[in-house]
Amino acid sequence: MWEILLFISLLAGQIGRIQIAPNIAFYSHDVVIFCYLLFHIKKIKITFIKPLILVFGVYLFLRAGTFIGFLYVLRLFLYVSVIFLVLQSKKTQLYWLKWLYCLGIGYAIIGFFQLLLYPNLRNLSYLGWDPHYYRLFSTLFDPNFVGVFMVVSLLLGLYLFVKTKSKLQIILSQIMLVVAILLTYSRSSFVALVVGLIVFIWITKQWKYIFFLALIPLTIFLLPSLGGISTEIGRMWSVTARVTNWQEGIQLFIKSPIIGNGFAMRQIDNSMLFMLVTTGIIGFAGFTNVGIYIIRLGIVLKKQLLYGAYFSILAALVIHSVFVNTLFYPQILIWFWIFIGAISRS
Repeated sequence: MWEILLFISLLAGQIGRIQIAPNIAFYSHDVVIFCYLLFHIKKIKITFIKPLILVFGVYLFLRAGTFIGFLYVLRLFLYVSVIFLVLQSKKTQLYWLKWLYCLGIGYAIIGFFQLLLYPNLRNLSYLGWDPHYYRLFSTLFDPNFVGVFMVVSLLLGLYLFVKTKSKLQIILSQIMLVVAILLTYSRSSFVALVVGLIVFIWITKQWKYIFFLALIPLTIFLLPSLGGISTEIGRMWSVTARVTNWQEGIQLFIKSPIIGNGFAMRQIDNSMLFMLVTTGIIGFAGFTNVGIYIIRLGIVLKKQLLYGAYFSILAALVIHSVFVNTLFYPQILIWFWIFIGAISRS
């Protein structure tokens, strides 16, 4: 039951966002995860997240000067804890991998309807949303994040194609994901897709995918600019804004390099820089420890195809996080830790 409620709440995306104060909001999936933990807290055994607990314990003591910063840390722990939903589940690893794949398909299907019925997000600019026009943004209201969501789903689909009997269904789903990714016009997602495929092909020796890989750049440059400047592949205004954002982030890190500036800071369009700005070198060390665990988890995988899918997804997420704060985006963070939970069951 919990996984069904979580699936629906995640699919709701920003539509499930409830604003309770100017700078405070929660999502429907927050409620689902919180209730799950409330009923299962006694069964949970903490292992690899001990470094995070130590780091954020120090952070809360030193830098949680605002209530908003405290809530951010609390939410981060809430999202990481979804791994226990998978580890304690009686469902198989394949079930959870299909669950994650279907979530990506769900975003794509909703995105197609959104593109037909609601292609213009400009009328929500007053709420802080970017004015995307004729781009697939689904219920996440952001083509970059929904784009990488479908990229990791597509990479996961390469593994599921071999493991499931319904080959035609997977092929059609993969085609749907490719079309949806292209319609996001998200260059960061395009780069993540190319890098993810290169890693997958290199590890698994599935050379048949090289032809598909070669077609991607050509297809991207042939895409029509349906939304004018918003969908131009060579648009530079967003690049300039991102570089400026990185420069501001570096300046903030220099001001407080050891313990950071706290989670109440403005959005930083780079996950690594975001870690340094918010938690400083101390926090970054804790995140690095968790990163080492995640890499080691993949190394011990015995199935080459799963090994390839695992590291291709990691590569896609890391590359994408260079351009936007992917690793701390709520829906992606939850997807990722469910994925880690599923892989841990190998």
